[in-house]
Amino acid sequence: MADTNPLCKSDDGIISSLPDSVLFHILSFLPTSTSVRTCILSHRWRHLWKDLQFFNFSFIPDLRRRGGESPEKQHSRFLDLVNAVLVQRNPLQIRNLSLVYRPSWLDLNKDAVTGWVEAAIGPRLEELRLTVWSGKIGFRFVVPPGVFSCRALVNLNLDGVTLELTPEASSSIHLPSLKTLRLFLDSPDNVDSILSGCPLLETLHLIIQRFQHCAPNISAFKIHVPSLKRLEFIDSGDSGIVRFKLDAPSLEYLFIRLWYPFYCQFSVTNMRNVVEARVDCLIDDGYFGDKFLGIVPKLLHSLCQTRSLVLEGSTVKALLRAPIVVNLPEFRNLSNLEMNLKSSNNTSLLLSMLDRCGKLHVLTIYKDTYAADAPRWIKPASVPKCLESHLLVVKFSRYHGNSGDLELIAYILQNGLVLTSMTIETIFKVDPDQHRHVTEQFCHMPKGSNTCHLNVVAKNFYCGR
Repeated sequence: MADTNPLCKSDDGIISSLPDSVLFHILSFLPTSTSVRTCILSHRWRHLWKDLQFFNFSFIPDLRRRGGESPEKQHSRFLDLVNAVLVQRNPLQIRNLSLVYRPSWLDLNKDAVTGWVEAAIGPRLEELRLTVWSGKIGFRFVVPPGVFSCRALVNLNLDGVTLELTPEASSSIHLPSLKTLRLFLDSPDNVDSILSGCPLLETLHLIIQRFQHCAPNISAFKIHVPSLKRLEFIDSGDSGIVRFKLDAPSLEYLFIRLWYPFYCQFSVTNMRNVVEARVDCLIDDGYFGDKFLGIVPKLLHSLCQTRSLVLEGSTVKALLRAPIVVNLPEFRNLSNLEMNLKSSNNTSLLLSMLDRCGKLHVLTIYKDTYAADAPRWIKPASVPKCLESHLLVVKFSRYHGNSGDLELIAYILQNGLVLTSMTIETIFKVDPDQHRHVTEQFCHMPKGSNTCHLNVVAKNFYCGR
């Protein structure tokens, strides 16, 4: 019987009959090493890869030698591969280059990386992802300055690199098409210049690992981008930033992580369009001065128009120690609130927040620590308005079973007049009897809403959220 499989109707198969543009699109999703191997499929594929404009190279040594090669041999083979591909390819402008180069303790070939990046620089480059990490202390890779004059560049991701630009190169930065910028830096040098050269930038993800070249307590950092819509600013600690200014009138999403005792001069303006925010302010326990702790209330005041707000545990801790906790803003548009209370001692702050969120629909509470002897909290003189009129969904995660948690849940169930769902995640998965007892305890609590569905879930929790 003749073979009727359409894939066998020709030596090349149906896929080889597709137009080159379709085949290039398919190959663009593959590692370049795999794309090159397609040359053995048939005569049609032999030189196809040479016209690729999308390249994806990645090297992280297999230190366990599962493939039989030493890390040094793996490294040498990777260098040969990238060099051979870039030399043998046809001279078409590269549109996309993704390079992940993390040779661990092996000698990182800076000259080779510089040459690879410079080969991609051109008027057609639309996306560049560059990750360069070395396990050797003091390693620094400087990004070729030509990257910052690629007019077609839309997405730029620089991870583990250093920005060093001469005054002439800084003045010529021009990225008129850039929409997304991700920087993981060890130095603040030239960041202002880069941002000022991105008139259409919409998404900025900025991680500061350490400002190695700045003297302590003199570093200033400014983000002024009128077009910016999403910002993630993460200080990994020990940055030395003291003066920080954020001005982004179009911003819609903000995730900010700051370290105390830094950022004592803090300015945030034009945040009226933010609809989602996450605030994580980490405190060095040796510093509790007003000039540091007053930053969090100031930041919350600037975010008072947001619709969704996440307050991490360290932020809650900072609010409790701040001198102006009673001056929390009114969150007139807030519909979704997440708070990590850390312990049962922070319930009063939660109720203060609820009192200022009149239209809250969804509340999520996280707990990190267990306090068996948590003090009994005093019920507020009046019930927060959102409990009686708007709050629909509540989730309580990491329930430990102490009296403070129990009283809080009972209070919400009794006063939540329009609640439709209350989910309680306990830590009693390893003790079925205790979980059963807790479930029965909640089921017998008085409820202010006849439509509230109570769901008690046993979960195992590990470090982190």
